[in-house]
Amino acid sequence: GGSTHPTEEGALLRAFADLSSEIPSLKLVLAPRHPERIGEIEDEVRQFGFTSIRRTVLPAGGPKEAISAQVVLIDTIGELSRIYRAASVVFIGGSLIPHGGQNMMEAAGLGKAVIFGPYVFNFQDSVEVLLRDREDVLAGRPGHGRRGEAPAGGGPQRVGVEARAGGHLARSLAAEAHRERDRV
Repeated sequence: GGSTHPTEEGALLRAFADLSSEIPSLKLVLAPRHPERIGEIEDEVRQFGFTSIRRTVLPAGGPKEAISAQVVLIDTIGELSRIYRAASVVFIGGSLIPHGGQNMMEAAGLGKAVIFGPYVFNFQDSVEVLLRDREDVLAGRPGHGRRGEAPAGGGPQRVGVEARAGGHLARSLAAEAHRERDRV
């Protein structure tokens, strides 16, 4: 998840818990909007029973397959574009809470499947363009979600995993958004 805010990491970790039992090789990358929150996010990751590693302690240039931790925590600034390039599916932070979302066009421009919650009022024009023009956008708003094929570039198994993961993540996050809306 890119530019995540408090409570969004928990929603992503719950969805990841469901998905990782189905797809054991799956990794979750969390890039909080405010990296000073990394310590509290590490605690939350541990509460879910997952292992994590901070970006700043990853081996330089090492293959991503060598990372044994289930969750990678981005504790640096200015790397979202590089993180998005390596991702299959990108969740846009600030969209499960009444913050208004973050810019989803960077991830979309890299050809990534994009998922966001119902609170995207700061980027409504971008949302409309993506929902109109892209088939790999999953929106956490009732009646507005669309699910298409996963991005090109992988074999049939990879595409199937991405589509399944993206669809499941979107359903989990939509349910979380409804719970958050009820709390607000």
